Amino acid sequence: MTAAASAPATTHDWYRRWEAQQAAYVFEREERFTAMLDAVEGTVGPEFVAIDIGCGPGAIARRIADRFPLARVIAVDLDPVLLAIARTTHGDAGGRIRWLNASLRDGAWPSALPLAELGVGHVDAALSSTAIHWLHSGEIVDLYRQLARLVRPGGVVVNGDHMQYSPALPTLRRLAGEWRARQLEAGRATGRDTWEQWWLGVRADPQFAQLLEERDRLFAWRPGDREAAIGSSRAAGAEVVHTGVDVHLAALREAGFSEVDTVWQRLDNRVILAVR
Repeated sequence: MTAAASAPATTHDWYRRWEAQQAAYVFEREERFTAMLDAVEGTVGPEFVAIDIGCGPGAIARRIADRFPLARVIAVDLDPVLLAIARTTHGDAGGRIRWLNASLRDGAWPSALPLAELGVGHVDAALSSTAIHWLHSGEIVDLYRQLARLVRPGGVVVNGDHMQYSPALPTLRRLAGEWRARQLEAGRATGRDTWEQWWLGVRADPQFAQLLEERDRLFAWRPGDREAAIGSSRAAGAEVVHTGVDVHLAALREAGFSEVDTVWQRLDNRVILAVR
């Protein structure tokens, strides 16, 4: 075995593996990201302040920094492991990315945003990808109300995620479920990590030991994480029950967003745009 082959994985390695497993799990992920950023540019322009909601290891924040040289991002997540990977992999993009450790389930998280440091009272946009589905319906309602207070008039919320069809559309729900299952199988056939395999690999890496202890404490409430923690053979990431699209649309309208609809879609894989 060569020295290179035996070298410990870096946070950059883990980020690349994250991107690969997410591409297998979220079909047409790059097309969805492009639709999200197109929607932001088309509504608030190329120079803006945004929040990356549930940023994970920084996929949206990194893409915003790369595409929009004048944009600034506050990337928010509770996960200490993913934030550590984000910080060390992406840095602060010349001061344009701020990483914030905060829980979206805590109603006080908006007060921790460094808005004054950025010289703004509100943000122009809030974006999220494959993250809000971890919250329960009531928590999603609360989050959208908080974002309505944070986003300026004319600003936008953009959420890209799997959002189920209404139970009144059983055929479409079945088609979406079958399509997603085929994509997952196709992803596994490539040999890429599944969500669970990625986490089990991280758990075997000594550099994350202390952060993982903290993560297990913080996420004891969340379905799926226990399976990854104990090394279950179940595909924990695929067990999440995604909130229906009707809940998202109604919650955004109730929160005060004036225009709310789907702007990109592949069955139940959607991008929702809400204008404040």
